[in-house]
Amino acid sequence: MTIIAAIDLSDLSRGVATLAADIARAFGDELLIVHAVDARFTSNTDGGPSGQEELALVAGAAQESLRELRGSLGAASLAIETRVLAGPPDAAIEALVREVGARMIVAGTHGRGVVGRMLSGSVVERLVLRVPCPVLVIRHGHPPTSLERWLERPGHQPLGQQGQPPPEPAPLRVVVGLDRGDQATDAALAFAQELSTRGPCELTLVHEYWPPGEYVRLGMRGPRDLFETDPEVAGVLERDLRARISRRFSGMLSAPNVRFRVCAEWGPIGDALAREAHEAKADLIIVGSSQPHGWRRLKRASVALSTLHFAPIPLLCVPERPPAAPRDAADGATSAPVAIAAPLRSVLAATDLSEAGAAAVSHALSLLRAQGGVAHICTVSERALPSPMYVYAAEQGALSPAQIATLEERLRLLVPAEAKGFGIECRPCVIDGGDAAEQLVAAALRLGVDAIVVASHGRSGVKRAVLGSVAEGVLRRAEVPVYVVHRGPAERD
Repeated sequence: MTIIAAIDLSDLSRGVATLAADIARAFGDELLIVHAVDARFTSNTDGGPSGQEELALVAGAAQESLRELRGSLGAASLAIETRVLAGPPDAAIEALVREVGARMIVAGTHGRGVVGRMLSGSVVERLVLRVPCPVLVIRHGHPPTSLERWLERPGHQPLGQQGQPPPEPAPLRVVVGLDRGDQATDAALAFAQELSTRGPCELTLVHEYWPPGEYVRLGMRGPRDLFETDPEVAGVLERDLRARISRRFSGMLSAPNVRFRVCAEWGPIGDALAREAHEAKADLIIVGSSQPHGWRRLKRASVALSTLHFAPIPLLCVPERPPAAPRDAADGATSAPVAIAAPLRSVLAATDLSEAGAAAVSHALSLLRAQGGVAHICTVSERALPSPMYVYAAEQGALSPAQIATLEERLRLLVPAEAKGFGIECRPCVIDGGDAAEQLVAAALRLGVDAIVVASHGRSGVKRAVLGSVAEGVLRRAEVPVYVVHRGPAERD
């Protein structure tokens, strides 16, 4: 494959080309050094002869500079090609990436401020948002010496004193930015895992969360610190991230050189990742690039771009993998086989202590009958809570300890005696206050269950409009599969 070094012939160009050459040697790839000449920035662009002549002169001078740079890199163990591109740099480089199937682009950024980016734009930013391969960015004034030493480590190093082997190379310290349930995060982790197979790495997996958003999502109540990391929230998020990573990247988390960091953050995510990288003394930051387009780009800021503005060390932006194109059954094409889902090991059974609720508990236990697991038998005592409920105490109308104990006992009585013989552990859960559907979904997230089982009373018309539907509310909000147990016609009101 090909490593592309995209340079602008500034003082930063030699560092970009040198790093790209080291990467090409490490991967066994070819190196292609490119510079784009944009006709929009020549003195005469009216298409006349003088404009064409000026373009030719600029391109000739650029080609000569590229040849000199190529000669300084030493091509003994590396195939190096140079090319001058015509047109806007981002578009020309994107077209080249698709033409040669590049593995990676290495580019530099001068770290212009907000005004500078508004006036001249950023080629690197546009590449991160557009190209289908990873973009490694180094910042002017911050040479990637640690990364270069790691790339030069292979076993042909000379022996040490008295014929002793050289000391073990220092591991590459990498910070990986994580998002919850994000395909771009999977792409970043996949590249980090590949790096780990090529040499010793220390991975710090960082997830920053916005406290108010997580407090609402997880149904946290009572006074909570809005600026410090909440241990309960951090524990839930780390548990879910670990489970997701374990499913997708076998063995990655079992390595001793991987650690997690989950913490609250109010500022830009890029600033937070840069700060975490500084504290970890990292050599490289890896983030996924969601590459939003159109209205999505306006609505959703890119984590990669945010980090690009703050990170002083090399930053690798890995684009998310495009989703597989759907197949048209009408054309007779067969769909790809799907993976069989893992068996359920934990469920939340929602009950209002009615006959329909008891049926939901029965069906929830049946889902665990073959494998065993944990069933959270849950009921909600609805009452109004202050908003936001993570700021104020909610004492008015609260259940007393004796009332909670009574409800927990009623939940235990719903569990049949044979459940224990099937390896099913049943845990009562009483939620005091709030909307039933919202609280059930939040409880499912806090408890980390694999599915929710809820009963539908089958109301319709006026009763449904007045009383609402807990099952419908759970279906709309839940992030896990929901099983709805319907009452038979004879049982309905």
